[in-house]
Amino acid sequence: MLLELSPTLKKNIENIAKEKNISESKLIENAIIEYLEDYYD
Repeated sequence: MLLELSPTLKKNIENIAKEKNISESKLIENAIIEYLEDYYD
């Protein structure tokens, strides 16, 4: 992974990914896309 994440943030991402049953990288990708869509609206 390119980003260095804090252990707490990494754990939160792992937990959310498990809850949503998707990969961590897909979760991060979706979050970035959502952020960019909001930013450019």
